Amino acid sequence: MRRAELAALDAKLKKARIEVEKAQARVGYTRIVAPMDGEVVALVAQEGQTVISEQQAPVILKLADLDTMTVKAQVSEADVLRVAPGQPVYFTILGDPDTRHKGKLRAVEPAPHDFADVQSGLSGGTAGSSKSSRPNSAVFYNALFEVANPDHRLRIAMTAQVSIVLGTASLALNVPASAIGPKGADGSHAVRVLYRDGRVETRNVRIGINNNIKAEVLTGLYEGERVIVGTATQGNDTLSDAGA
Repeated sequence: MRRAELAALDAKLKKARIEVEKAQARVGYTRIVAPMDGEVVALVAQEGQTVISEQQAPVILKLADLDTMTVKAQVSEADVLRVAPGQPVYFTILGDPDTRHKGKLRAVEPAPHDFADVQSGLSGGTAGSSKSSRPNSAVFYNALFEVANPDHRLRIAMTAQVSIVLGTASLALNVPASAIGPKGADGSHAVRVLYRDGRVETRNVRIGINNNIKAEVLTGLYEGERVIVGTATQGNDTLSDAGA
């Protein structure tokens, strides 16, 4: 008899301890703790609104560290194969197009920027349907990099004109890109050179960096030589000096 009463009291004690632990957990849920230092950028819950934290932690507000900004540059699928982490980048913003902000590419995401949205749209379709939610749409990948923002001039969701540097050349001999002919089987390009006595010679040259405005000449030309820009049959040839 006494043993049964003792077992019942022990069970009540365990139950009371569980209730105490639940009450302590509920008290812990009433404390609002910021997960990081930063500035308030959005108020999700308004004053007087009831929030329930039994199943998941409610979002009261959103914080952001604006001292360093992460830039997401959308790179088309035609160019993404030439982009890699470590490449230098720079960008300008609409409000200050004369100031360049520089950084270094950190990563290129393996899936398109709207991949999650497209997949959720496909999973919500009817049975037997193979129709894509965005047919014939362009595909872009996010290239990520960070830039310092000590004065907080850069803001969230700003539009940035981003340029990724694929290559550089200093003190390079260059000619207008329009002076370069088609690429030959040996990898060289034909360029027409005009001598001072009026003779025209077609010369094969090796081209390095070409931004479609000017092209770097590796071999085949010397500084000061004049090249013909345009097509002779059109009668609109112009001259340009090869220079550094």
